[in-house]
Amino acid sequence: MKRLSTIVFLLLVSFFSIVFFSCHPDEGNGVPDKPESELKGTYNGTATNKTNGSDQKPLSMTITSTENPVAGTYNLNGTSGKLTGSVLGLILTMTLKPDASGTTYTLSGSSDNNTSISGTMTGVESSTTVTYTVLVKK
Repeated sequence: MKRLSTIVFLLLVSFFSIVFFSCHPDEGNGVPDKPESELKGTYNGTATNKTNGSDQKPLSMTITSTENPVAGTYNLNGTSGKLTGSVLGLILTMTLKPDASGTTYTLSGSSDNNTSISGTMTGVESSTTVTYTVLVKK
């Protein structure tokens, strides 16, 4: 009887140890909790006016921080500035604000496996709201 209770005790201890260690993250195992984001980098492409397809502006964005808030710089048709925003999975919302005076744009889009960003960008140019289709690639 004593032998049976010892075996049952050891089985219970083993079971609870397995459950505890499988559910408790081991911070010293050298494996990161989450993979590094590959969204960081420089993207180049165009912003195309939705109502006038011949109005295409070169757009370059460099994302330097992918932790919320997302941060970086941009150059749209010769106008440089800072970009800030948020990322939820592959969904992005960013504000592109020029260093000097100029139009501030809001970009809503998504990332395709962190190799490209596509979406729409809206801003007020000469008191008219303009929407662009954006596609930039690494």
